[in-house]
Amino acid sequence: MSQMKRGMHQDLFEIITKNKSFISFYSTAHIGDILASYSDDNQHEAIIKEDLAYISKLTNNCCVLNRKGNDTYIDVISPFELFESQLESKELTKNFGLDTIEETFSDIGDGTIGKGYVSLLKSIPFDSKFKEALTDPKTSKTLDKIFPDLKDNPTMGGFFESFFKMLDRMNNDIAYSDLRKAFQTGLNINRDKLYDSKNPFEELQNYLKPLTDNGMDGLLETINGYSNKKDPTWFETLTNSYINLDIAGYQEDKVSIKNGKKQTFKNTTEDAFHAAFATVCDIYVVNDNRGYKKTLELYKHHNINTKIFKPNEFIDYYINCLNVESGAQYLNLIAAHIKEIEPIVTPNENGNGFFRVYYSNFYFFNYFNKIYVVDFENQDEPTILLSKEKPTNGKYTWSTEIEGLIEKLISCFGQDENELGSLAHEEFENLDNWKGRSWKVGSITLNLRQFNGHFQLYIDIPNNDKDESTAGNNVYSA
Repeated sequence: MSQMKRGMHQDLFEIITKNKSFISFYSTAHIGDILASYSDDNQHEAIIKEDLAYISKLTNNCCVLNRKGNDTYIDVISPFELFESQLESKELTKNFGLDTIEETFSDIGDGTIGKGYVSLLKSIPFDSKFKEALTDPKTSKTLDKIFPDLKDNPTMGGFFESFFKMLDRMNNDIAYSDLRKAFQTGLNINRDKLYDSKNPFEELQNYLKPLTDNGMDGLLETINGYSNKKDPTWFETLTNSYINLDIAGYQEDKVSIKNGKKQTFKNTTEDAFHAAFATVCDIYVVNDNRGYKKTLELYKHHNINTKIFKPNEFIDYYINCLNVESGAQYLNLIAAHIKEIEPIVTPNENGNGFFRVYYSNFYFFNYFNKIYVVDFENQDEPTILLSKEKPTNGKYTWSTEIEGLIEKLISCFGQDENELGSLAHEEFENLDNWKGRSWKVGSITLNLRQFNGHFQLYIDIPNNDKDESTAGNNVYSA
């Protein structure tokens, strides 16, 4: 986004701002990127306002974020509002430590609750093995870099104080570099080999097996366990996986605070958040080479179906797969898929016939990316319907998506049979009684319906037209 704001990637900007088929999202990670270099001088404040205004313009305030104690969701929120909210949180957690905890509770009653909690933390016995590691010549130097001053106060209270200091140094200094080196050295990782590995997760699994029986998955279970949640969210799993790749050395980020520019652990975590948030979307466009490669491996390992592109790759994909204008083109593409692509064949649930499923890189009518051909035993002709394979973590369908779908169908085939036209807000609020839309195009009938929140387009093509379509001829001529 910052490069586009500076006038770069004009072709990309034109595509996503002038084509109504796209809904572009920003996330709290974009706000985190801005906060990472925040200062309250007037010049920088003006730049921040420009950045937030640009995000608002580019996304129409469509945002993906995490709800406290819940899962990831999407909403319409001004980036200015979100920035102010996160800035307040940042100020509250500045110099966070046990004294802050005590101060937080000082206004409750006579203030003894805060002192009680802090005293309790300080009195909890410290793990004996950790104590030994703090004095062992093989590990003490590394641990002192990661947990400064802990050897002088080897208690739980000392651990928390040292932990808060470590977080501050990682986010604002180069401590992450020390932690990364310690991790790689401790596991005997050949960083130079892993940096350009073709199978980084597989290699990392082998390095981790001496620590956990399940390798990476075992490590993630351990890390997620610290959150005290019974069922850690997919967001935590993805962000932790991304950071584990970086800390192990695969396409590791630079760590530097030279020339007034900070590149710290904060940058890596925000990049991990970007990669995780993007899994609620169909497409993720990123121009950072290291982040791009880590995300590719992340999505491959966790079976994420979000497509990831660099800007030029996305433009090529748009030209080849998304820039379709006419209904005739779409129908011909559907026919070509059925003719030329090998389907996945599965029995119908009731045993009465089969499903043939064709997945596609195209989004038919700017929405559908999956073709079902249903062969029922008691039916003369198969049923063709279009459906959508949602993004792996995209649980929602926005009314804006269906508005765009109906507008696209109207632009391709004209007014629907019942002249219902564009989607009304009340229709989407009452989908149980939704009438859908129908079109009659020559001898072809198209019916847009929804079932349990899934929108599908049924295509009924007479037998002679189906024969012609499989021969490669036009199904429909505008």
